[in-house]
Amino acid sequence: MTSVKNSTSGGLLALVLTTTLITATATAAHADLECLPSTWSEAEAAENAVACGGEVEVESLRSETAEVFAQPDGSFIRVESMEPERVRSPSRR
Repeated sequence: MTSVKNSTSGGLLALVLTTTLITATATAAHADLECLPSTWSEAEAAENAVACGGEVEVESLRSETAEVFAQPDGSFIRVESMEPERVRSPSRR
């Protein structure tokens, strides 16, 4: 019975250490991340929103009548207007 307790507590200790290591690694990975109000890709916007705790616009999804924002909880919100608010010029993507 004692050997079972020891292996269980050892497994629990390993789990706690692994979780702490993963959390520390994830925090270190975001430490050099610059908090930007917008990024080109959905993946960058989602990562930035979660790391910085605020919404980030996805520029590649912006249109004349809509904007898309990555949220800190991992979701995306699309804001649309009835009339065009922006105009695409030939020189821009």
